[in-house]
Amino acid sequence: MNLNRKLLSGFGIMLVLVLVFAASAWMMVNSFQKDLDRAVNLTARQQYLAGGVSTAASEITSLARGSVLSSVVGDEAHARSYQGQFGTASARLRQVLAELAGTSRGQELSTILRSLEEQAELLEAGRLELQQAMANQQLDAALTIFSQKLQPRLEQIGQTASGLVDQQNRELGNTAAEAAAKSGRVRTLTLLLSLL
Repeated sequence: MNLNRKLLSGFGIMLVLVLVFAASAWMMVNSFQKDLDRAVNLTARQQYLAGGVSTAASEITSLARGSVLSSVVGDEAHARSYQGQFGTASARLRQVLAELAGTSRGQELSTILRSLEEQAELLEAGRLELQQAMANQQLDAALTIFSQKLQPRLEQIGQTASGLVDQQNRELGNTAAEAAAKSGRVRTLTLLLSLL
């Protein structure tokens, strides 16, 4: 084999290795991009919205208590103010749930969202019932509605939302672990191709 053929063969082998390296790098970068997109645009968004559900449930609990206590002590102005804020917070809760449903991918999340939406509907019905009892000066009934209908639903919504935040934290952790594993494979591949 003469020198030209040896040089051409060596150049051909180098070219093949460079092409293999380039194709591998392109596939890995594409995979990293998909993981990053899922983590930022889906998982982190769901985590943020689940936190919003939990916050809204806590806010509604405080407003409902304030409304009932204001009525008990005869402070109608504050009671009406709390009732108005309660309605606004309840609407915000339903809006956040609708946004969260728009990001839903997967059966498990859909099931959790259906449960949250059902609780939010029951919460709204309880809010209207509480408002009616307070308008009719039925304070004992209002206290019963709060303790038996509103508070348990609010606690359930808060617990479910906290569980959803934890689930999204685990999902982000899994994504980070997958990215680290892919990064290790890219380093190994780069080292092997460099040695070759």
